[in-house]
Amino acid sequence: EGCGLKGVMTMRVFKSGRGADREQGRRGGFLRPLLLVLLALLLLGLAYLLLPFGSQRAVLLGSDARAGEASRSDTIVVAKAGGGMLAVPRDTLVEIPGLGEDKINAAFATGGPDLTVETLENLTDLQIDNHVVVHLDGVEDIVSALGGIPLDVGQPIEVGIEGRRVFIPAGTQTLGGREALAY
Repeated sequence: EGCGLKGVMTMRVFKSGRGADREQGRRGGFLRPLLLVLLALLLLGLAYLLLPFGSQRAVLLGSDARAGEASRSDTIVVAKAGGGMLAVPRDTLVEIPGLGEDKINAAFATGGPDLTVETLENLTDLQIDNHVVVHLDGVEDIVSALGGIPLDVGQPIEVGIEGRRVFIPAGTQTLGGREALAY
């Protein structure tokens, strides 16, 4: 009474009924999203381990097609999506379906890319989903589109391609499409 405050009322708050549920919901509100995120990460991890992401393979075939001759594939590379390549030497002795034992590039000469893919699948026990055939003129176009390729030429080279002479001096050179093809 000495303070001059008469009739001061104090209030006490009790948690009961819906207020208690809301407080419980706030705690669950923090844990629930955390548990959902952890569950989603677990499911993504399992999917990554169990599903074959990036398992597609393609074979890259370099064709030496010339007029009036059987085309062979001098370059054979099996590539996997997401990385990994296997170069198969053109003279690798294999069993070619329907033909018997021969060099792998004979599969291309006899049955084209389809027989080459089948032969490679039998050789490697891998499924190959696609193939790409690059002809000689394609190499020239690709190198030219890239602006040439740098190469250290050990000795001067002079060769004829399609009736035209190509000379490549010794030393570090940036070869254009025609020069790269000649090399």
